[in-house]
Amino acid sequence: MPLDSARLVLRGGYGIYYSRPSNSYVATSINAPPMYTVRRSPTGVAIPLTDPFFPLPSQDQFPSLVKGVALAGQVFDRDMRTAYIQQYNASVQYEVRRNLLFEVAYVGSRGLNLIRDVAINQARLASPQNPIINAVTGQVITTNRPDATNVSLRAPYQGVEVGGFLQIQSTAQSTYNSAQFSLTRRLSHGLQFLASYTYAKSIDNASGGSAGTGDVRDTIFIGGNQLDNRANRGVSDFDRTHRFVLSTLWDLGRPSFAKRSTLRRALFADWQIGGIVTAMSACRSTFWMAARARSSV
Repeated sequence: MPLDSARLVLRGGYGIYYSRPSNSYVATSINAPPMYTVRRSPTGVAIPLTDPFFPLPSQDQFPSLVKGVALAGQVFDRDMRTAYIQQYNASVQYEVRRNLLFEVAYVGSRGLNLIRDVAINQARLASPQNPIINAVTGQVITTNRPDATNVSLRAPYQGVEVGGFLQIQSTAQSTYNSAQFSLTRRLSHGLQFLASYTYAKSIDNASGGSAGTGDVRDTIFIGGNQLDNRANRGVSDFDRTHRFVLSTLWDLGRPSFAKRSTLRRALFADWQIGGIVTAMSACRSTFWMAARARSSV
């Protein structure tokens, strides 16, 4: 307690916390070749309903890749690292008067080696000054057209799906900073309450989730160059700038008209009324989804 005061207290802390990957990440390898085969027919190509399936190798040939079917699925980056979070805080508590406490705190965190999905076969941009030479066909590409043939020729890995071949990486980062204020009244004269307000911002480069891996954070739906960490850095989907919470408890005690009657004491004594009110900013994911849709047009 600084300044030899019984009413003022300073606190601070720092810690590093590691996170082990969930088994759901391991399960993603089941739908990766050669255990699982996915074939996407090009746009405009009709599939005969009489024979909609393509031939697969027999079981005695497992594992083997299917000729004519581009690789698709999720694979692990060989340089995967353990995710960890640095958390830090500092606060000041001051006793305004008996049973009434006011607190101001800074709370922050920094996430590193966080997991995300990245479509590593993203098509490169070609131009007459920087042409792309296809490693398989030797074709020189100088234009960028949205048709499937041109896009696949500009992809770095041939025979691999452009948008459906994902790599699970530990390359995402996040930061969180907040100012937190609270006013606490201990139970006194039958009333107690806690009012708290948080002003915060969360920033990362891989908000979102992947249906295949549960809580994996991904960039696979971001328009533009998703391989550029700095280009994808922005306010988190789940960010809420303002948050206010008020919780109260009122002890009604024993009313005077119930003191002389056993029945009235049983019915009306020792009642409590409590409530919680929460108000917060709208989640930014809705606006991020709209912006993402506009950027991909």
